[in-house]
Amino acid sequence: MSFSLVSCSNILREFAKKDTDEALLYEAKKNMNDGEWTAAIANFDSMSASFLKKRDVVLQHAKAYAGRCGLDLLQLFEDLSSNLSSGRLYPLLMSAFTNATTTNVDDCGEAENLLISIAASADNRTSEENTTLAFISFAKLGTIFSAFADESTADGSTDGDFNACQDNQTPGIPEAYVREVGISIAIASVSLTAAIAEGGLSGGDELNSISSVCSALDDLSTATGLDLNFCDQTDPNSLTSEQVKAIRWTMIDNQVIGLGGATSCDLSETALVATNCGVVCPP
Repeated sequence: MSFSLVSCSNILREFAKKDTDEALLYEAKKNMNDGEWTAAIANFDSMSASFLKKRDVVLQHAKAYAGRCGLDLLQLFEDLSSNLSSGRLYPLLMSAFTNATTTNVDDCGEAENLLISIAASADNRTSEENTTLAFISFAKLGTIFSAFADESTADGSTDGDFNACQDNQTPGIPEAYVREVGISIAIASVSLTAAIAEGGLSGGDELNSISSVCSALDDLSTATGLDLNFCDQTDPNSLTSEQVKAIRWTMIDNQVIGLGGATSCDLSETALVATNCGVVCPP
C-alpha cells in the first residue's frame, strides 16, 4: 500500500510541475483554445529543442503561429466554399484578413516553415498536416494582399491606387512579398492536392481556382517560350524574374483570380496575356 501511495504521489508531483515539456504543451493548448496566441508561442519557446521536433508538437506549434497570423481555418474554409463560385480567390482571401500587417505575414510564414520541416514533400505529410498547411498558405496570401492592396482603406476591397506592377511599399508591393505570394500558391496547390487524395477536408473549389491560373500560365509559357509557370516553385529564391512578373500578372488580373486595382488585365485571354498584361506590367 505504501508503495502505491508513493507512486501516485510521484505522478501527481510530475503533473504539478509547470516547466516540463508536457506541462508547457498543455498550457499552450489552453492558451490556443482561448485565442491567446502570443502566450501559447511563449509556451513553445520554453520547451526543449528535442520535444519541439516531435511531429505532433510541430503541428501544434504551427497552429499557434497561424492563429496569431489571423487564421480561423474552419471559418476560412466556409467563406471560400460559399463564395468562390461567384468570386475570385485573391479578393476573397484579402477580405478575410482586413487590417493585416507584415507582422501577420511573418507569423504565417513561420507556420508554413514549421509544417514543411515535418516533410518537404506533401506525399510524406498527413492529411491534417497538408490541409492545415494549405490554409496557412491561403492565410499568408490574404495577409499579404491586405497589407499592400487594402492598406489605405482596410475595407476588404482593393485600393483604387494599388498597382501590383510597382516594386514599392505604396501603392505597389515589394518583390520579396511577390515571391512569397508565388510560393504560397505553390504550397497550397501541392498540399491541397495531397490532402484531397488522402480523403481529407475537401478543397476542390480552392484547388480549381489555382489550377485555372496555372493552366493559363502553362499556355502562356508555350506561346512566349518563357517559363512563366511558378506553380511548382516552393523556394522564393528559385523564382526567375519572368516568374516574378507572372505573379504580379496574377495580382492585376481582374477576371480569374486577381485583385485588379489601378492597372488590370484578364488572364483568361491566354492568347492576349503577353500583350494586355505585358503592356501594363512588362516582363
